[in-house]
Amino acid sequence: MIFYQIDAGGDRNFCYLMADRDGGRAAIFDPAADPARYFPLVEKHRLTVAYIVATHGHGDHTCGIAEAKRVTGGEIVASSHSHIAADIFVDDGDTLSVDCITLRFIHTPGHTDDSMCILGGRKLITGDTLFVGKVGGTDFGE
Repeated sequence: MIFYQIDAGGDRNFCYLMADRDGGRAAIFDPAADPARYFPLVEKHRLTVAYIVATHGHGDHTCGIAEAKRVTGGEIVASSHSHIAADIFVDDGDTLSVDCITLRFIHTPGHTDDSMCILGGRKLITGDTLFVGKVGGTDFGE
């Protein structure tokens, strides 16, 4: 597996790149607004981005989605509870394959109603369900 945590800018915001080393298909999670932060890794490993995944609908996690789609051609994936424009909507327990890696979607409302974590192999993408160094914020509404 190819896996990178990439500084997306802002306050401890990260995007992630996960790919099957052999098949060459990849998923990008919460892409940075500037593709220069992750696209050199896509090129370096000769990857094809299949999916662009939003862990939740906050702007600091979705601001790079349209540009990522333009640059990579990947399909946008979001929770069925989300209001963002997506090609694929997923629910708790749904899966998508990135070659030999199965992405399992886990609905984790709390930070937002559409928050989800994604388990791929032994890696868990948490979005803002967990912040770097602390529990995710839940002070955005009821």
